[in-house]
Amino acid sequence: MNAPFFCMTGRSCEQAILKLLDYFNDGYEWIVDIDLEKFFDNVPQDRLMSLVNVIINDGDTESLIRKYLQAGVMVNGHYEETNLGTPQGGNLSPLLSNIMLNELDKELDARGLRFTRYADDCVIVVKSESSEKRVMRTITDYIERKLGLKVVLDVNPEFFAKAGASPNDISVFHMIQADVLRMDIAFSEEDNLKLLQNPYGIKIMFNASAAVRPEMIQSLITKGADPERILVGHNFYPQRYTGMKLEKFLKLSKEFHDTGAHVEAFITSHNEPTHGVWDARCGLCTVERMRDLPIDLQYRELAATGVIDDICIGNAYASDQEFEDIQKSAEEFEPDPENPIIKTLIKRGAKMESFHPQKKIKVCLEPEITSIEKEIMFDFFPHSDVGDSSEWIWRSRMPRFFYRDKAIPARKSELLNFQPGSVLMVNDNYKHYAGEVQIALMPVLNDGTRNLIGTISSDEMQMLELIHDLDTVVFMEEK
Repeated sequence: MNAPFFCMTGRSCEQAILKLLDYFNDGYEWIVDIDLEKFFDNVPQDRLMSLVNVIINDGDTESLIRKYLQAGVMVNGHYEETNLGTPQGGNLSPLLSNIMLNELDKELDARGLRFTRYADDCVIVVKSESSEKRVMRTITDYIERKLGLKVVLDVNPEFFAKAGASPNDISVFHMIQADVLRMDIAFSEEDNLKLLQNPYGIKIMFNASAAVRPEMIQSLITKGADPERILVGHNFYPQRYTGMKLEKFLKLSKEFHDTGAHVEAFITSHNEPTHGVWDARCGLCTVERMRDLPIDLQYRELAATGVIDDICIGNAYASDQEFEDIQKSAEEFEPDPENPIIKTLIKRGAKMESFHPQKKIKVCLEPEITSIEKEIMFDFFPHSDVGDSSEWIWRSRMPRFFYRDKAIPARKSELLNFQPGSVLMVNDNYKHYAGEVQIALMPVLNDGTRNLIGTISSDEMQMLELIHDLDTVVFMEEK
């Protein structure tokens, strides 16, 4: 039974894997692995709606779906139209993706091919290398021509030789309508320049972890390569303890980003079960210390670096809840220029763009927190440390100016010291500073002038390493 296994009643990821094992046992050992890059971002809406019309044929329902698709999104605090794709993590996305890719399923069935599909990951199995090449070529052509999606090929010089390609001639990849060639191992700088100057507009992604240096990328641009054609992708690392050090990752990513190249990195899902390359059992992330973090915290950390353009999930498949958590982490508060706080800051020289990006930290609240304390934590905007705080605390002082007339009664605590990760608010025992939000970075003496608002977990404390002076910080409640 060839069938999609994603969001289908009675079907699961495990069944998709077992079906593949059956095919392997029957001698179908050559794999055509089709990963439809960023499917949910690239669905042609007109094509999708024409398929919806065939299935539903109800004007009111179709109108609602069209409005859903074109509702727009907030990116870095700015509204962007959505004339292409479906919202990731949205309630209708699984249904709409199955409607769209049902066309691919029917095409594969009509050709008598054995395959399984889960969401936008489709695996076709055949019995010979020649069949694998033929199916890759013809199915890629169908995807491009009929579905209008993007195809990325993961290649290396050895594969070039087998495919009859060279840096001077990548017509074979153009023939199968590839959009991007990811060079797992790169050629020489001279040959890389030839690749980038291909006449087909195929973009080249270089492996950031395979001896390609930022200096080479800069040299390629200096020699005439179009930066828009250059992508740089970090690896993912299946084996625990083998991922990149954060410091090295940040340094290398910044250097690549500064050349003008587009940089991507991986986070990992913790959904069960997941799968990935090389029998991946411990997730597929780029930075080792992020491996066991919740997926939304991984996302927030990579976004906070300011040097990663695309954040990809390395393993399959993230849960709906994980997508929802990422979506919430990606949403940014859009400041109202008529808000008295924003007005005051603008009068003092702030620009609207200075309130973006917004770096988010989750806080587990104390049960005794008052409504005014909660309002200051979550409704006040923007929280920011101006840069003159000590090594003991991170300090958002602005709230005290706008809540000076509000009562913040002292709340008794038996703690002798507030430990690192404690979220504090200055209370009325020190009225001049009442309303300030502080995060303890070292043990802070409990002298009765601060209320304990909540705590930040040790994992969340990692975010503070990526928050710099004058950065805008938004607090989120840890549920």
